[in-house]
Amino acid sequence: MSPDKLFDYLDGKLSSQEQAELERQLATDTYLQRQLVIAREIHSRMRSSPEVLLEDEATAKRGAILGRRVAIAFAVLVFMNVVFGLYAIGFLEKKKRARPTEEQNRKELAAGLASPHPSPYPRPS
Repeated sequence: MSPDKLFDYLDGKLSSQEQAELERQLATDTYLQRQLVIAREIHSRMRSSPEVLLEDEATAKRGAILGRRVAIAFAVLVFMNVVFGLYAIGFLEKKKRARPTEEQNRKELAAGLASPHPSPYPRPS
């Protein structure tokens, strides 16, 4: 018999069918009865153990402080992300406005082709 099953029996976590079967086995098996006595003792000590029930006050405070620090770091990172995003959007818009449009490029090209300035490149013959 596994100790987990005995602990589940003591906690009342077994189904009624499993519980009935275990009680039937307990009625005839002396080794299983001894295991149950040991499991009961361990189970009762676990419930009354001060290590399990008491929580260190310093640990609780440390958890609260750590939680606040994580929240502050998260808020700062979100703020920095928003500021950088706004800056990037503004920079890209400014760059977009400074770039000549297709129509302006065509006008410059037409003016350059119409000007009498000699080309620095030789014309093929």
